[in-house]
Amino acid sequence: MDRRTALFSTVMLGSLLARGVRGQDRGRFRPARATLDEPRLNPELSIGTDPLGADLGRPSEALPPASDPSEDIPFVPPAQIKQDGLGWGIFNISPYTALPHSRETAKPESAIVEWIFRHTGSEIWHGEDLAVLSVTPKQLRAFHRDEVIAKVNEVYRRFVDAWFDILTLRVRIVSAVDPKWRYDIASKLESIRLGSGTGRGGPQGQHAWLLDPSDTERLMATMTISQAFRLVEERKEPIVNGQTLVLRTGLKDPVTYRGGLDRSNQVALGFEPTVDSVEEGVELRASPLLRGDGTSVDLAVDLKATSVRRKIVTRVIVPRQIGPAEMDLDVPEVSHTRLNQTIPDWPLDRSLILSAGILPGIFMNKGGPLNLGFGGPGQTELLVVLDLQSNLESARRRRPRDRE
Repeated sequence: MDRRTALFSTVMLGSLLARGVRGQDRGRFRPARATLDEPRLNPELSIGTDPLGADLGRPSEALPPASDPSEDIPFVPPAQIKQDGLGWGIFNISPYTALPHSRETAKPESAIVEWIFRHTGSEIWHGEDLAVLSVTPKQLRAFHRDEVIAKVNEVYRRFVDAWFDILTLRVRIVSAVDPKWRYDIASKLESIRLGSGTGRGGPQGQHAWLLDPSDTERLMATMTISQAFRLVEERKEPIVNGQTLVLRTGLKDPVTYRGGLDRSNQVALGFEPTVDSVEEGVELRASPLLRGDGTSVDLAVDLKATSVRRKIVTRVIVPRQIGPAEMDLDVPEVSHTRLNQTIPDWPLDRSLILSAGILPGIFMNKGGPLNLGFGGPGQTELLVVLDLQSNLESARRRRPRDRE
């Protein structure tokens, strides 16, 4: 047999045997891994149906280990997993999301998730137990232990069965140069515990009090005629129950200072001072959620305040071919405070007063003598006065709406 005849015979033989190669015959192919088969269920276990319509059961035995650890493990949908004490909660939230929310509220359903985290804590949703918490504009879905689902249902009811859909929040921000405003009213202030410490003050010296509205108005009238107080901001805003009102106020222009050196200019002048800025002011985020009786709310408040008391001048050496070899820079003296708390059971018929503590020179001119950036009051206290308004009499006479 010559070489040409041998090559031709090899090609013909390969074409005849190709159909018998393993994996090419579809009728005889079987998966190599037994773990891809459907798990067998113990006939003695009861099979239930969850709210999503999926059968729930427990495999009688665990799947055998894969022959190759690098291969993927078969996916088991959560709806097919059943554990003791775990179950689904499906809630219709479309009546709440259909309310007239503000244009700034892109996803009103997100407020429900935020309040669930405040009520249950966020760590239990990331623990060893399988947990699901998802929301759409029409439906809230939760998978957890029965006691957690009960808490989720409690928050859900406070949104969809609230006595009022719309509340009116009145905010007044006061800059008090003299903290002696407490002198004749301290005995009427009902202190609220902030944080988890033994005292009642906040983490950075903040305080919160409840006060009768009539006493609040007398206090505000006294502040109005006194030069030691300044009403910085006053607003009265409607807010949907459970949503967040965001209010920002501060100086018209940020406080500027010479913060560093810049050599972007390559001419003989060399280094030049950079102009940086600090935005001084107050940012308030307030989210009230009505309780079941409609006469009080839980208030999630996030109050941040920044103040620049003065600019401290320092001199540095700069290499320059033209001009002086020294330059003045500014180091701003900045005070910042933040109160991020949930204040429980705030009665609608009481005013809430928050003190952010002493913030020297907040909302004051930072020019100082000869506009050198010195000076400024050293005892300025920032106060935030909050009032919620609604029809309490009708709330006491009616029962929560059934929106189902």
